[in-house]
Formats: sequence, structure tokens, C-alpha cells
Amino acid sequence: MNFMIGLISVLLVGLSRAESLEDILPDPSWASLLESSSRGHLLAIGSGNNTCEAIYSCQDCNTARVCRPTVDGSFEVVQTIPCTTDRPFCDPASGSCVSWEPESCGGPDDFICLGNGKYPDIDCTKFHACLQYQSLTFQCAVPGETYNARTQTCEPKAPCGTFDCTSAQGRKVPHSLYSGYFAYCRQENAALVVDSCPGNYQLNITSQNCEPICQEEGILEDLADCHFYYKCTRIVVNKDLAYLQRERLRCPQGQAYSKKDFLCVDENNVENCTKL
Repeated sequence: MNFMIGLISVLLVGLSRAESLEDILPDPSWASLLESSSRGHLLAIGSGNNTCEAIYSCQDCNTARVCRPTVDGSFEVVQTIPCTTDRPFCDPASGSCVSWEPESCGGPDDFICLGNGKYPDIDCTKFHACLQYQSLTFQCAVPGETYNARTQTCEPKAPCGTFDCTSAQGRKVPHSLYSGYFAYCRQENAALVVDSCPGNYQLNITSQNCEPICQEEGILEDLADCHFYYKCTRIVVNKDLAYLQRERLRCPQGQAYSKKDFLCVDENNVENCTKL
């Protein structure tokens, strides 16, 4: 009975970890971990020694192993199996060798995580995945593919952008393609951290703050006050000149803006909205 309880506990812990990682990287087949030190690989796998957690498990990112249960409810190693060149990685979810590198294979890099999620790197073939303020650096697995921060996946011939820190020491600069992301520059051509604006906000270079920026006609959420919203309207000056005008509007009394419905509804039906 103790053995079964121990085995179930191990499986539940493994599932919980997998679900947390899948929130950020639901499908690891399109990207692989950037090569890092063997220490990093062992840290990510959570093993790298002779202590088994299940019958089928991974000793490290390139070695599978088979273990057998013991009378005290633990496991002991029967044999380790090096993965082959066509299936070089061990999948901790199954304990089998696979062709793609699992998201758990890799170690902390020097990227500073300010929140959970994925962030573009200066190198367009790489990106960072942050979970609980720990970072893993990934590289697009297919030659010729680059990271698209808008779709958050590697794609063929995805446009390549970067952060330009020229003459921007001590200031924030937006990503040249994905303006929802910005870097804080410590010196020319060197970013200290990469961050993102909440929701569909973007960095305003002048104010140095994240603000709602109109890119097309429609409605934008006001993240500062749920009782307000922004309306983006296209203003035509003449046949050769038009611009988008942003107007901050307030919902009727007792109502708040619902980003789900794109309109003002009863404030009691809007989550995390404080009544006036």
C-alpha cells in the first residue's frame, strides 16, 4: 500500500510540473533547448543521479533508464540506456528516447525573468521561456525558422527584429517588430532586461510607459480603471492623409467594460472590477 501511495504521489508531482510548463510551452516539437552546460541539463531534468522516481525515467537529457521497485517503496536502477543519434533526447514524461528535445531539458540562463511567459531574444532564432522567474533559452529546431513573438512560435521566414539601444542608456526601447515588448538599455547595444506591456498595451517612447496604442479602429481595454475604455477611430483628413484617434470613454453608471464582450455590461459581471 505504501508503495502504491508513493508511486501515485510521484506521478501526480510529475503531472503538476508538466502542466505548469505546458502553460508556456504546450508543444515542444517546434523548438529545442539551446545547448547549455551538462549541469543545466541535470538541473532541469531533476535527476542526473541513481535515484529513480519511476520505472521508466531519465538519468539526464540524453540517457534513459529502467528501474525496479523495492520493498520500501523506492526504485533502484536496473540499467541506463544512452539515446541514439536519431532519437537523442530522453522524454521525462515517458522515460523514452525521442527525436525532439523536451522543454524540461535545459538549464537556467542569464536572462532576467520579470514574469511568466515567452520573450524574444536579440538573436531571432532564439527565445526565452520564463516560469516562476527562472529562464530557459530555446532555439528554433528547424533550420531557416525564426521566432515570431506575435504567434509565440518558430515559423519559416518569420520577420526578424531586435532592440536598438543606440543612444538609449537608461531608457526603454520597443522591439522593432513586436511593440508590446521592450528592453531597458544599460548601455549602447546592450539590454539589461526584456519586458512586455500588459494586454494589448505598447511602449510609448516619449512617456516611457506602457499605454493603449491604436493600431486599427476598435475598442481597447483601460487597464487602470474597469469603468473606462478607449475608442480608436480612423480620421480621414484627405485622400492621402488619415490617422487613428484615441478617445477615453466612460461606461454608464453601474456598468464596466467587459473585454470578453467588447462592450459595457453590469459591473457585477466583470471580474476583478471594484464597484464605484
